[in-house]
Amino acid sequence: MPQLSRIFFYAFTLIAVFNSIASPAQTHARDSSIRAAAIKNTSLAYQHYISTAAPLYSGPQYVEYYLLITIGHPFFLNANFNTGSVSFDHILYENVKLKYDILENKIVVKDGSGVFAVNPDYNKIDLFNIENHLFTKLEKENAQSVLPKSGFYEVLYTGNTITLYKKETKILMEDLNDRGGPRRYIVPSINYYLKKGNTYYPFNRQKHVLDIFKDRKTELRQFIRKNNLDFSTDTDNALTSVVKYYETLSK
Repeated sequence: MPQLSRIFFYAFTLIAVFNSIASPAQTHARDSSIRAAAIKNTSLAYQHYISTAAPLYSGPQYVEYYLLITIGHPFFLNANFNTGSVSFDHILYENVKLKYDILENKIVVKDGSGVFAVNPDYNKIDLFNIENHLFTKLEKENAQSVLPKSGFYEVLYTGNTITLYKKETKILMEDLNDRGGPRRYIVPSINYYLKKGNTYYPFNRQKHVLDIFKDRKTELRQFIRKNNLDFSTDTDNALTSVVKYYETLSK
């Protein structure tokens, strides 16, 4: 029996055996838990088996231009390959070694052999996750859109009517006056976008948030003071807390 066939044979045999011996007294939670574990393990085994030929790894080899940058790096978090997942062409690949090149708006993954770094097709990536940071793709629909450009945005919060996004941007600068030769360095910036209904609102400061939620401005000011939220040093947490609280007030 081929290896792939054995993987599925054993996995689904396990599920069948469990179904045959499960008594009515066994809880539905346990039933669902074991089923989910068996299916997940089967999926991971399948992905590992086809990893060298999977569509996710069929992109061009990544050019490591960042090695010429003197100060900073173009990646999210760090220049290392971190563990995450990628939804590519509507197929979820888990336990993937990847990094996000913010400067070039590219996902970089280790191929199945672990030797080469490749760029999966941008147009086929729906979303990805790096160390529990979720990113989704947003498209700038027209010139009037407040989004600076199409690309990947980190999702900080998703509620019933509101979604909070974070967009980190990096620009490569070059100083030609440096006597030691050209000095290349990264200049980062961060912007936040709030989607309320079908409208996006850009903001960076506490005042902007209160202006967007002006119908609850008094309550939000009290909430910010009571919880000592700091928008300058802990922006992500402060914004997320305020947005969550606003939704509780709006119910």
